[in-house]
Amino acid sequence: RSAVSAKTTGIRVDRLRKAREGKVVLGCQSKDELAKVAEKLRTGNPTLLMEEKDNRDPLVIMLNVLNINTDEDILGALKRQNSGVLGVIPEGDYRACVKFRRKARNQHENHVILQVSPPVWQRLVSVGKAHIDLQRVVVKDQSPLVRCSRCLGYGHGRKNCNETVDTCSHCAGQHLRINCPVWKAGDKPNCRNCQEAKQDKTDHNCFEDSCPIKIKWEALARARANLQRAKLATKELLYESQNRKISFALVQEPYVGADGELAQARGHRVVQKTQNRTKQVKSAIIVLDDDLEVVEHPALTTENITVATIQTRSWRVCAVSIYFEDSLPIEPYLTHVQMIKDKLKPTNMIIGGDANAWSTWWGSELEDHRGEAMMGVMEEMEMHILNEGNDPTFFTVRNGNIYKSIVDVTACTQDLLGKISNWKVDQSVTSSDHNAITFTIRLEKSTCSRHVKTTRKYNTRKAKWALFGEALEREFHSNGISKTLIDEIRTPTEMEDMVERFENSVKNACEEAIPPKIKNTKFNLPWWTEELETLKKKMMTRKRRISCAAPRRRKHVVDEYLQTKEKYKLETMKAQIKSWKEFCGTQDRESVWDGIYRVIRRTSKLYEDQPLVENGMVLDPSDSVQLLARTFFPQDSESDDGPVHAETRRVAEREARDSENGAQEPPFTMDEMMQAAKSFNPKKAPGADGFTADICLAAIKVNGQVFLSL
Repeated sequence: RSAVSAKTTGIRVDRLRKAREGKVVLGCQSKDELAKVAEKLRTGNPTLLMEEKDNRDPLVIMLNVLNINTDEDILGALKRQNSGVLGVIPEGDYRACVKFRRKARNQHENHVILQVSPPVWQRLVSVGKAHIDLQRVVVKDQSPLVRCSRCLGYGHGRKNCNETVDTCSHCAGQHLRINCPVWKAGDKPNCRNCQEAKQDKTDHNCFEDSCPIKIKWEALARARANLQRAKLATKELLYESQNRKISFALVQEPYVGADGELAQARGHRVVQKTQNRTKQVKSAIIVLDDDLEVVEHPALTTENITVATIQTRSWRVCAVSIYFEDSLPIEPYLTHVQMIKDKLKPTNMIIGGDANAWSTWWGSELEDHRGEAMMGVMEEMEMHILNEGNDPTFFTVRNGNIYKSIVDVTACTQDLLGKISNWKVDQSVTSSDHNAITFTIRLEKSTCSRHVKTTRKYNTRKAKWALFGEALEREFHSNGISKTLIDEIRTPTEMEDMVERFENSVKNACEEAIPPKIKNTKFNLPWWTEELETLKKKMMTRKRRISCAAPRRRKHVVDEYLQTKEKYKLETMKAQIKSWKEFCGTQDRESVWDGIYRVIRRTSKLYEDQPLVENGMVLDPSDSVQLLARTFFPQDSESDDGPVHAETRRVAEREARDSENGAQEPPFTMDEMMQAAKSFNPKKAPGADGFTADICLAAIKVNGQVFLSL
């Protein structure tokens, strides 16, 4: 404040916080604004020390590295021994340094934490292994989250903690967990952080990944790191599915981000586990055809197994998307799939996904115990394997070596077997290591109308109001609608008939003078270009060449593929950033607030209707409707009235009798009616007839006496 006055100089600071050792951290919206603030501070007080800070690079952890390796040895081995993985990264984008080490169980080994640039982080985490000296060590993502081991809080370490006594991670008492009587007795835990934050659920350990406070702090810590996590494959899948007119997709390991679930977007509907999750979503079903109705089964859906009934009036198919993690036993997954069939008893059922199991029944060269167990369950369920040929469903290149397998399985029931054709492995859909599998289901075409969520039918922005008025006058004349005839109405039946004729007249006039509202919910990539399409095809072509390359040329072919793949990823990233900057910077005849709302509309999340929960049980759609009916339209029984309700009932009945015996209200005037009609906002959602406020106002203006009489 003493160096520069923001009020008088006009500088704009977006974020300001105090740091340790007398430092202050401030942030601005743009680089130009930050440079302006820095220049003002330098001229205002030359003694101030300033330093521009970039986003922190992400962290990785190398497990069980021999102690004999120094920091320089590790960094040198990482670059030279892993050139097949890291060699494609440009020299300017390669950064790596050892931050610290942790003790391992073996006294001759330790865990090494490195801070690396985003491209290096992405390559190491995707491969999961690295050669260091005479070892091939495991590499994992390391959270940047700082946590106190004394109070179990976040954002500080043990040295800077204000507490003097250790806190139990199980019961939040002032003792270590090993001495906790609650833990020894096997009672429920109590999370201290959730208890202090007044969360509804505290019955979990402080260190559990499902703790909402931990998830919040984890997201905040990672928000400071420039991870550049790839979600390209998920976008490619949605884009290609839209272009190829795919009806629905069974998806495994989608991009879920910090929220842990696949984001909703316009143009498709996502079925996944959203309530009471304990980990990230690993499977989902994406429905892209608006003509299809979707019935979710939340009680049967887990993070790894998603169930939905996809149907029309003509047919019904039960779709199951599976992802069986290779680090966990396969038997519980198979038991759950059996339970799904036993409960739903579907005639048309299709199962697809990544089973991480090998069996000759679906094209693998060998059969392991997981494949044997899965094939046994498929036979018990009378499911038929649809896999054909020996094209690998998983194909990737790591350290110059080719890894391929057939672990993705598709199966169906007997009733659906004769209706499925054209099953094939398609490498051209996404750039993911797992190739897409496509097939055709021949079913009767639906005769029902398209399901729409909006009541808007007419595009009033392009309405021809003069033509609308002329058409409505003709409709009034042909349907016998006039003030004289309305005044002669004596029975409710005659009144209902006149109202119906009036509505039909307005509807016919709208169809003649107002174009229909075109529903455009297609998923599109605004940054996608023909150059990217060409580059993607080039990458896929070089990927296919690997399998048929001669042994002495294989290394050259693999290097060509990796270079093209890396170039494709970099170009798509540049295109996305450029498109987003243009979108945010566009100002085409719009105010400042219009631009802000436009950005919010693009970035805000879409949410599907969530299933209701009653007494801890997740309800299906039918039970949810019944619960809504019981809640908002309960039975009006006088026997259930309390004293307050009984008194309210008596007062209402007395006022009703008084109003019947009293003087009638005077009729509305034309001015009152027009004032009310003009007060409604045309942007408000219309009713089932699709008549917005501007349509109603235009209809009233054609003949106000007719509407007033009605």
